[in-house]
Amino acid sequence: MAPVADVTGQARPDNAAAFSRWLVSQSSWGVLNTISSDWGGAPFGMWFHLAMAYRTKEKVFPYFYLTALDPTVSNALKDQRSSFTISEYNLGTCGKKDPENPVVLRLRS
Repeated sequence: MAPVADVTGQARPDNAAAFSRWLVSQSSWGVLNTISSDWGGAPFGMWFHLAMAYRTKEKVFPYFYLTALDPTVSNALKDQRSSFTISEYNLGTCGKKDPENPVVLRLRS
Protein backbone atom coordinates (compact mmCIF):
# COMPACT_ATOMS: atom_id res chain seq x y z
CA MET A 1 0.00 0.00 0.00
CA ALA A 2 1.39 3.39 -1.05
CA PRO A 3 1.65 6.11 1.60
CA VAL A 4 -1.15 8.68 1.60
CA ALA A 5 1.19 11.65 2.18
CA ASP A 6 4.82 12.54 1.56
CA VAL A 7 7.30 13.48 4.29
CA THR A 8 6.08 17.11 4.34
CA GLY A 9 2.50 16.04 5.07
CA GLN A 10 1.26 16.90 1.56
CA ALA A 11 -1.13 14.21 0.38
CA ARG A 12 -0.35 12.38 -2.84
CA PRO A 13 -2.35 13.57 -5.88
CA ASP A 14 -3.25 10.00 -6.82
CA ASN A 15 -5.31 9.76 -3.61
CA ALA A 16 -8.03 12.25 -4.56
CA ALA A 17 -9.91 12.28 -1.24
CA ALA A 18 -6.81 12.75 0.93
CA PHE A 19 -5.36 15.32 -1.47
CA SER A 20 -8.63 17.30 -1.44
CA ARG A 21 -8.71 17.31 2.38
CA TRP A 22 -5.07 18.45 2.44
CA LEU A 23 -5.75 21.21 -0.10
CA VAL A 24 -8.71 22.62 1.85
CA SER A 25 -6.80 22.48 5.14
CA GLN A 26 -3.84 24.38 3.64
CA SER A 27 -5.76 27.02 1.70
CA SER A 28 -6.53 30.46 3.04
CA TRP A 29 -9.03 31.62 0.41
CA GLY A 30 -11.22 30.57 -2.49
CA VAL A 31 -14.25 31.62 -4.50
CA LEU A 32 -17.74 31.07 -3.11
CA ASN A 33 -20.16 30.66 -6.01
CA THR A 34 -23.94 31.13 -5.78
CA ILE A 35 -26.96 31.72 -7.99
CA SER A 36 -27.66 35.46 -8.17
CA SER A 37 -31.10 36.49 -7.01
CA ASP A 38 -30.53 40.03 -8.35
CA TRP A 39 -29.39 39.02 -11.85
CA GLY A 40 -32.11 36.56 -12.79
CA GLY A 41 -30.36 33.36 -11.71
CA ALA A 42 -26.95 34.10 -13.27
CA PRO A 43 -23.87 32.53 -11.63
CA PHE A 44 -22.21 34.80 -9.09
CA GLY A 45 -18.90 34.33 -7.28
CA MET A 46 -16.73 36.28 -4.86
CA TRP A 47 -13.49 35.37 -3.13
CA PHE A 48 -13.53 34.73 0.60
CA HIS A 49 -10.89 34.06 3.20
CA LEU A 50 -11.18 30.74 4.98
CA ALA A 51 -11.24 31.52 8.69
CA MET A 52 -10.05 27.98 9.36
CA ALA A 53 -10.50 24.43 8.17
CA TYR A 54 -11.15 21.82 10.83
CA ARG A 55 -9.68 18.56 9.55
CA THR A 56 -10.28 14.98 10.63
CA LYS A 57 -8.95 11.87 8.94
CA GLU A 58 -12.09 11.54 6.84
CA LYS A 59 -13.49 15.08 6.48
CA VAL A 60 -12.62 18.77 6.30
CA PHE A 61 -15.00 21.46 7.51
CA PRO A 62 -14.18 24.93 6.13
CA TYR A 63 -15.30 27.88 8.27
CA PHE A 64 -15.98 31.40 7.01
CA TYR A 65 -16.79 34.69 8.69
CA LEU A 66 -19.67 36.07 6.64
CA THR A 67 -22.25 38.82 6.82
CA ALA A 68 -25.76 38.84 5.39
CA LEU A 69 -24.89 42.24 3.88
CA ASP A 70 -22.67 40.45 1.34
CA PRO A 71 -24.45 39.64 -1.95
CA THR A 72 -23.06 36.08 -1.98
CA VAL A 73 -24.56 35.38 1.43
CA SER A 74 -27.91 36.93 0.56
CA ASN A 75 -27.95 34.82 -2.63
CA ALA A 76 -27.22 31.65 -0.64
CA LEU A 77 -29.98 32.45 1.83
CA LYS A 78 -32.47 32.61 -1.07
CA ASP A 79 -31.08 29.62 -3.05
CA GLN A 80 -28.83 27.17 -1.22
CA ARG A 81 -27.14 25.86 -4.37
CA SER A 82 -23.54 26.96 -4.04
CA SER A 83 -19.97 25.79 -4.49
CA PHE A 84 -16.55 26.75 -3.16
CA THR A 85 -13.59 26.67 -5.54
CA ILE A 86 -9.94 26.63 -4.47
CA SER A 87 -6.69 26.08 -6.34
CA GLU A 88 -3.43 24.43 -5.36
CA TYR A 89 -1.57 27.14 -7.28
CA ASN A 90 -2.09 29.64 -4.45
CA LEU A 91 -0.04 27.44 -2.10
CA GLY A 92 3.09 27.68 -4.25
CA THR A 93 3.38 23.89 -4.55
CA CYS A 94 3.02 23.85 -8.35
CA GLY A 95 6.39 25.33 -9.22
CA LYS A 96 6.31 27.33 -12.44
CA LYS A 97 3.33 25.50 -13.91
CA ASP A 98 0.54 27.52 -15.50
CA PRO A 99 -2.40 27.72 -13.04
CA GLU A 100 -4.72 26.65 -15.89
CA ASN A 101 -2.68 23.47 -16.43
CA PRO A 102 -4.78 20.39 -15.57
CA VAL A 103 -1.89 19.12 -13.39
CA VAL A 104 -2.55 21.99 -10.97
CA LEU A 105 -5.41 20.82 -8.79
CA ARG A 106 -8.56 22.87 -8.61
CA LEU A 107 -11.18 21.69 -6.21
CA ARG A 108 -14.85 22.48 -6.45
CA SER A 109 -17.30 21.30 -3.85
